[in-house]
Amino acid sequence: VKRRTRTKVIGVLDIYGFEVFQKNFFEQFIINYCNEKLQQIFIELTLKSEQDEYVREGIEWTHIEYFNNSVICDLIEKSNVGIIAMVDEECLRPGQASDITLLEKLNAKYLHHPHYDSESGTNPKKPNLKIGQGHFVLRHYAGDVTYSVNGFLDKNNDPLFRDLSQAMFQCEHPLLQQLFPEGNPQTPSRKRPSTAATKFKVSVAQLMKNLRLKNPNYVRCIKPNESKSAKIFDERSVRHQVRYLGLLENVRVRRAGYCYRQEYAVALERYKSLCPKTWPKWDRDPKQGLGEILKFLKIKTSEYDYGRTKLFIRNPQTLFALEDRREEKLEDLAVIIQKRYKGFRERRKFLKMKDSQILLSKTFRGYKAKKDYQTQRNAAIMIASFVRGWRVRKEYQRFFRSHATAVIQRCWLSYLVSRFLKKLSKNLPSESPLDRSWPSSLQRFRIANQLVKDLYHLHRCRKYRLNLTPEKVKAMKEKAKASDMFKGKKSLYPESVPVPFKGEYVKLSNNKKWKKTTNNAPVIWADWVCKINRKNGKTVNRVLVVTADSLLLINPKNVQIKYKIPFAEIHRISVSPYCDQLVMFHVKK
Repeated sequence: VKRRTRTKVIGVLDIYGFEVFQKNFFEQFIINYCNEKLQQIFIELTLKSEQDEYVREGIEWTHIEYFNNSVICDLIEKSNVGIIAMVDEECLRPGQASDITLLEKLNAKYLHHPHYDSESGTNPKKPNLKIGQGHFVLRHYAGDVTYSVNGFLDKNNDPLFRDLSQAMFQCEHPLLQQLFPEGNPQTPSRKRPSTAATKFKVSVAQLMKNLRLKNPNYVRCIKPNESKSAKIFDERSVRHQVRYLGLLENVRVRRAGYCYRQEYAVALERYKSLCPKTWPKWDRDPKQGLGEILKFLKIKTSEYDYGRTKLFIRNPQTLFALEDRREEKLEDLAVIIQKRYKGFRERRKFLKMKDSQILLSKTFRGYKAKKDYQTQRNAAIMIASFVRGWRVRKEYQRFFRSHATAVIQRCWLSYLVSRFLKKLSKNLPSESPLDRSWPSSLQRFRIANQLVKDLYHLHRCRKYRLNLTPEKVKAMKEKAKASDMFKGKKSLYPESVPVPFKGEYVKLSNNKKWKKTTNNAPVIWADWVCKINRKNGKTVNRVLVVTADSLLLINPKNVQIKYKIPFAEIHRISVSPYCDQLVMFHVKK
């Protein structure tokens, strides 16, 4: 069955933040470009779209000025003339291209741009900046940032040889084929691969397109200080952030605007139950119907306004009053619906009871007649069988001899035993010790059948043990010990039973820094863990290593040993009984 409704989703976009360091390179340029685009879409979807909607709907509105950073975005990304286009052109052109030649072209192109400056700047209107050689300045919405052109061309090229792409595509893992589609030999392409800046620009454009199709809500995070310290409020830094994020303009638009707006048809459908003239159905113009509702509720005309297609409500108190009255009306409507439903439910219940009574009576009468007939039939059959048996015994009684009875019994018993053993040999279960199936037998062979079953199970177990390798025997002993420790005590244990124990999961023994730091100590077990800080409860990624004599906690970035705890100092190890992976090591004081 095809779903006709669109799936509703909630996505969270975490912005890296504007980066201004002592030395800013190509990476900071790309990240700050993304922040400029996100600020641009914030302006379009809040300040610009809000005011444009009032103008479009014909609402009386005084325009509020705000800084539009589209000029900065055009400076960076505009086709053929933007900074990214200039960097790509310098990367692709023949000849001796370098970062200095790139800077010279940027100076020649954007020297008089109000948001660009460099060491060779001659515009007297621009502030006197101490710009070093090989640097240029962009005036972002968040402030001036000085970038070093050192490495711009090398980082932008980011070449990947075609042989490597083909090798990655030929791997069996489907993820690698998706990451390197250009390595597909069936689709050869002579087109030069895109640069890093162009790829990032296309990715940002796709993100902007996706955001414009959604209804974004913004959470602005204000840093109280630059030192990342608690209980310190830097008023100058906070004022700067509030100003360049455009929060003041946003507050002015929100205060001067309307808190609620909705199309006439949708608003009428929601609030039509509040007026007798519009309930239950209004066939005329929705705008006129909303006027009847607002007039009936005696709401002041200053509290709302009519647009071309939408109704605008100014104050939240008016909207809350409408919602409260709607809730009261819905309760009255719910009482009517409950009354009608209860009557329908009781009538349906009565009809079901009536049908059930008729069905029970009919079924019982049929059952009683059938039972009487079956009793009479069984009695007639039993009487007839007794009479026939009495006649046969009376007729053949003279042919039986007393000594023939024992011989016939022995032969019959031998036949039964032989048939039992042959049947058992043909229907033996599999040789797996886990197979609990077993053929059934006659009542007289029940004890013998159980003894044979036990012997065959012992035989299968012995045969299984003889086929085990020493490694499997060791693994089985470890599994048995783990079962004694965790079975019935840890909820996560049943899921870990079929998973084989590898010991080292991070390939630490191949790391050169590990060999140098620990003198190539043997690793019994190693895996990624999250260490919980006892002071603030925050977690940090670490690698937990178990060696022959100690427990090590390693920083994965530089393979530095953060903690080393000998086994003699570990007092106890605790785990929770739930489906988590929490482990606590109790160390002696």
